[in-house]
Amino acid sequence: DCLKFNLRANYVGKRENPKVISATNTNFIDPYFLLNGVVSYSCKGITIQLTCKNILDTEYYHTSNRGPERYRQPQQTFMFNVGYSLGL
Repeated sequence: DCLKFNLRANYVGKRENPKVISATNTNFIDPYFLLNGVVSYSCKGITIQLTCKNILDTEYYHTSNRGPERYRQPQQTFMFNVGYSLGL
């Protein structure tokens, strides 16, 4: 009862960028697939959580209408969290 697993998948299709990207010579951003996961232990007021974003270390970008032609998004990221609740 105290241990939980969460896995989330996101797919974003091909998108049009406002301007041509010089590195790819096109004005489209490639589609991408992201996988994020969390393992949690929560019992007797103590919560311990390990999160991994972008599990597959996917290289992906967001569109840009400013100076950079596109925005590179974060690579694989691990986060650790510990909490305690008094239960008031």
